[in-house]
Amino acid sequence: MTELWLPEKVAKMDPSAEGLPPLSSIGLTLHRAEARLSPAADPLASLVTADVLSAIKNKTETASQARHQGPS
Repeated sequence: MTELWLPEKVAKMDPSAEGLPPLSSIGLTLHRAEARLSPAADPLASLVTADVLSAIKNKTETASQARHQGPS
């Protein structure tokens, strides 16, 4: 589950604090047919798309802030 959709009662774990190795990155591809998606697939596609767009926006904003602040 992504952080964006984490329920309020669930906390994000710090892998290093728990003695776990960090998770590796994975590729993500969303293939959609021209036809209408199934009732289960349509909301899933929307969640994935929203999460990816949010992550891209956050990464872009963080990089922009770092450029404006200059070296520490």
